[in-house]
Amino acid sequence: MAQALVFIFVALLIAMPTYSTPASEVKPGEVVGVGIALVEDKEHNRLVVNACVDGTAAQTAGIQKGDVLLKVDGSPVDAAGFELAVSRIRGAVGTSVALTFDRNGTQRTITLPRVKLSIPIGTGNCESKEKP
Repeated sequence: MAQALVFIFVALLIAMPTYSTPASEVKPGEVVGVGIALVEDKEHNRLVVNACVDGTAAQTAGIQKGDVLLKVDGSPVDAAGFELAVSRIRGAVGTSVALTFDRNGTQRTITLPRVKLSIPIGTGNCESKEKP
């Protein structure tokens, strides 16, 4: 349950328009990002890829669920700085960000473009099954 709440929190943070991209340029159901969803692994104080958006440069670059995010544009990140890491990843459409990942002890840095991504809205059921 707690992990699900963290994932929802992550999705909300990623979905927020950034200071670099005017809100008027981001339509409902669109987000600006690189096409990854992160979750906090507080037990190990790290940020972990939970998913890649199909068809994005992140997916093409081979980023996988379970990859650990170590750096954003050369600056180290960890679970304690989750919001800061997310704000560094987001930015203006058409700019790029360098992300350093660890997978099974091997580190690699990948530069990804920031793009507008379409996210379906209204596809989930947020209604409570309990009666008030």
